[in-house]
Amino acid sequence: MRRIIILIASVILASSTYAQTTKPTSLKIAEAIDPIPVKRVHPEYPPESARIGQQGWVKVSFVVNQKGRVVDPVVLDSSGGRGFEREAIKALKKWRYEPAMENGQPVESCANKVQLDFVLAEGRSGATKKGLVKLKEIAGALDQDRFDIAATLLTDFESNIGNGYEQSFYHFYAAKIAASRKDTAAQITHLQGAIATYYDFQRHIRKFYVGDAGFSLGATAFALLVDEGRWAEAINLYKSLSFVSGSDERTEIKQLASYVEKIDNFEGMVPVKLSLDERAVVLHQLIRSQFAFTSLEGQIDGLEIRCQKRRETYTFALDSQWNIPESWGACSVLLKGQPGTKVTLVEMQDS
Repeated sequence: MRRIIILIASVILASSTYAQTTKPTSLKIAEAIDPIPVKRVHPEYPPESARIGQQGWVKVSFVVNQKGRVVDPVVLDSSGGRGFEREAIKALKKWRYEPAMENGQPVESCANKVQLDFVLAEGRSGATKKGLVKLKEIAGALDQDRFDIAATLLTDFESNIGNGYEQSFYHFYAAKIAASRKDTAAQITHLQGAIATYYDFQRHIRKFYVGDAGFSLGATAFALLVDEGRWAEAINLYKSLSFVSGSDERTEIKQLASYVEKIDNFEGMVPVKLSLDERAVVLHQLIRSQFAFTSLEGQIDGLEIRCQKRRETYTFALDSQWNIPESWGACSVLLKGQPGTKVTLVEMQDS
């Protein structure tokens, strides 16, 4: 028998901690205000990366607590090396916010994400001569469907990647190799990596001109995300691409709009296959407020639900169903455990 876990928003105590009373009461939001940035510290450039002209970016999920401080940051993805991850986390912990407010009281805001870009002011805009030679070798192997050779060449190229231009081609070719191996998760990761390298979504601009490639890769990534049940990510990607200058004239964006409408109207269950990365975490953004886990291969040590206005930790279980109150806002599920662990999450139609 499946155990139903109804997550009820309890009253906020004066000490700003959440407590579960003997009779939990539903909290109706009269007023909710998102956290407002007060101080943002730029990350230091990793010396080892600066010396070789290496550039990169880091995507992070984080919580803003009741005091306006950034806590529990989790790296979701990055490009360019672990040095960028280290400096991104150090900088984020120095950021300060006016905390989110709910009914006049400060509350945690737990659905925050940011991408920090590391770009050298005087860095080169194209590939090095050595990089171009490597890229041509990889492209030649891929044109002949020699995917194993291409993968070996790409691994060698990865250790010498410099700027965003070279990173974009690395991810583009890695996505092709993943597709040949039917590794959809890796294909999506590298497509998203290429897109993140092309675009600065926070400023709605292209970082450098890539012709039609960026929008085409975006459309491919969107289709794969939909097929994999990662619908909230697909919709967010569509919205991000829609804000980029010139997107309103792109056929790809117009086609994606019709798929977004179908997603909004779909009433069936949405199964999602998740895999913990080498950082031993995976974050899934929910599109529904009810979900359950139906399979597990490996080990899950922690389950955390991060929402706009609340977060809670639970024991992972296959025989349970979680029902999230609407008042918590948009939510994501964060799983921690052994790298490579695979789990199936099923999102269910809201009752």
